[in-house]
Amino acid sequence: MLPATVAGENHEDHQASSVLATEAFDLAGDPTWFPEQIAGPEDHLWYGNLMEGLRVWQAKKLYYYTDASHFDFLKGKGPVYSMTEVSASQRVSYGRLAARELAFHRTQYGFEPAKALATNNLQDYEQPLPFVLAKSLVGGAVTADIMDGIRSGQIPFAPVRGYRPPENSAGLSMELGQGWAFYRRFYPAHNLDVMPGLLAPELGVGSGEHFPVLLLLHNNTDSPVTFHVRTQLPPGWSVDSTSAQHSHPWPMSDFTAAPHDDFAVRIRLVAPRVDKSQWQTITWTADAGGQAIGPVSLRVFVGGR
Repeated sequence: MLPATVAGENHEDHQASSVLATEAFDLAGDPTWFPEQIAGPEDHLWYGNLMEGLRVWQAKKLYYYTDASHFDFLKGKGPVYSMTEVSASQRVSYGRLAARELAFHRTQYGFEPAKALATNNLQDYEQPLPFVLAKSLVGGAVTADIMDGIRSGQIPFAPVRGYRPPENSAGLSMELGQGWAFYRRFYPAHNLDVMPGLLAPELGVGSGEHFPVLLLLHNNTDSPVTFHVRTQLPPGWSVDSTSAQHSHPWPMSDFTAAPHDDFAVRIRLVAPRVDKSQWQTITWTADAGGQAIGPVSLRVFVGGR
């Protein structure tokens, strides 16, 4: 799965699986991780033997898939496969095969796949299937087939950069918290150079829905600093609450961060009630220590009633 928060895809288990898969890709060729898997077994008949005698293997290419509600940001970022193409062995479309598979998963999809098969209405299953080429250690064109450039045999271990503090970490700053803050550090640490420019921070919410957003205020100075945070909302939006009392009426809020500390601000928002789904943008700015900070923006897809 795509390690990003996007409209239509905010499942925590999916996000966790994408992070774990990326970490596994980068660790598979490193013999210093999980050494018990590499060490030779002393006695394979002994129940207490935990050594597996495996070999390290540098994975060659990493791709991501997403079930976001929109695919515009994926264009040109990887291969796209037709689901209307007919399988040579099964002699039906891949979309029909997908519907057959999902028909068995009734706790997740109910009777919709079976109904689609019975009525031959496979439109939802025959949409093109796009991927993102996260990284390739064997070259090849970005939009080429997933197996393009893959050859038998091993390739040298390719270590990733790992986490490094930002060079401009001094002074005052503000950023979106939660998954957005994590991924800002995760992408460069794992050489995911395609990800930072893939899409702006976004979220999908329902019409009239209440939801929280976390802002992180960073004070990397030697003195306490008060941040005057301003929330700029499109028409129809409102703020339900913030995480602390403040002296200014909404939309201005005051928060004091200790020296060399971070202050997490929870802002609970209320989306407008709309009849037609639409994209809207929320922006935060701040004044602190005599300087302007921001803007920080979040694109929100508000689903119609």
